[in-house]
Amino acid sequence: MKDPLKADQFVILCVDDDVCNLLYMKMLIRNYNYSTLQANNGKEAVEICREHPELGLVLMDIRMPIMDGIEATRIIKQFRNELPIIAVTAFCMDDERVKILEAGFSDFIPKPVGKEILSEKIVRYGKLMG
Repeated sequence: MKDPLKADQFVILCVDDDVCNLLYMKMLIRNYNYSTLQANNGKEAVEICREHPELGLVLMDIRMPIMDGIEATRIIKQFRNELPIIAVTAFCMDDERVKILEAGFSDFIPKPVGKEILSEKIVRYGKLMG
């Protein structure tokens, strides 16, 4: 399900298999008057990134069914290398962080997602692209 897109708005794709996480991220994003799209797995995220060149930022969960966030990011970066993708993950050990950054993610946010850090990343990457 997606919100109606407005041509003059910055668009963020939220990717997570947990409905509560998606709703929480979308609620925070609406505070910035940005439009959102959502995907429930990495495969859907890849398709949406192909279909929506207006996307300015992706918030991507790592562990999901069908296709995980790392594989999805590697594929997306092949055709949208400039698109900032932020990993949203509960797995933030040093080796996982290295794996995330090597996959092409621009940044990461640890779960549980804090309002302040999510807001800071949205502002930072929204200003880069918007």
